Amino acid sequence: MEFAHAAHQSMSPVSLHKPTRIPGNVSCSLGRRDGVGVMQPKRQVGLRDGGKKEVKREVQERLGSEQLLKFEREGHVCVRGLFDEEEMGALAAAVSGEAKREILNAYRHRVAVLCPGVDPFSLHSVAEAEAVIRQQGTDELGFLQSFNLHQKSEDVRRWASHPRLVAMVADLLGAKKVRLYQDCLFQKMPGFGVTNWHSDLNMVPLDTNSFLTVWIPLRSLDKTDSSLHFASEQPRNGQP
Repeated sequence: MEFAHAAHQSMSPVSLHKPTRIPGNVSCSLGRRDGVGVMQPKRQVGLRDGGKKEVKREVQERLGSEQLLKFEREGHVCVRGLFDEEEMGALAAAVSGEAKREILNAYRHRVAVLCPGVDPFSLHSVAEAEAVIRQQGTDELGFLQSFNLHQKSEDVRRWASHPRLVAMVADLLGAKKVRLYQDCLFQKMPGFGVTNWHSDLNMVPLDTNSFLTVWIPLRSLDKTDSSLHFASEQPRNGQP
């Protein structure tokens, strides 16, 4: 999920690290954008239910001064235990249920990206889409993406605007309120291609440095999984 607020601040560029990922942890990265964007974030989010002070205090205890300083210096931080095991189960169920309904659209999106000239809406099954990508794709099928599930599911919407999540983002950005730009589910199945090192910031049409992406793993991961990796320094010779 990606959040922004309108006030312009000078922040660190996107830098990356490799946090240990377990359910309930979230990793936040902040990018510096140079250039003019063409869109404003869509949805303003505040702490809509009760206990605002309690939620804010709980989040501040999770972040701590060292975490805030790390985020300010490096532009990324891993926050542990923001959600407990039961909450993560509910979040995963909400997202997974909607993702199943959107699976064909996720494949159509990859066809649109990888297969120029092919009308993705001419495809009516996952098998058709996979065949087209194999035969005409400019690259391997590295992952699937499902966008803005919060617009289709009230359950996902509640998680995207969860008071603890919103309070953490607002604290990191130094904002009273934030706007939700989009949510996106990434699925990387066994056998999918490698995702190379890259920065997503050039794809973000927002004219602000105050932009934050929250990554939440939906299951426990180990070293053999395709987990999200960050690099804290500028790559040298293509390697972090």
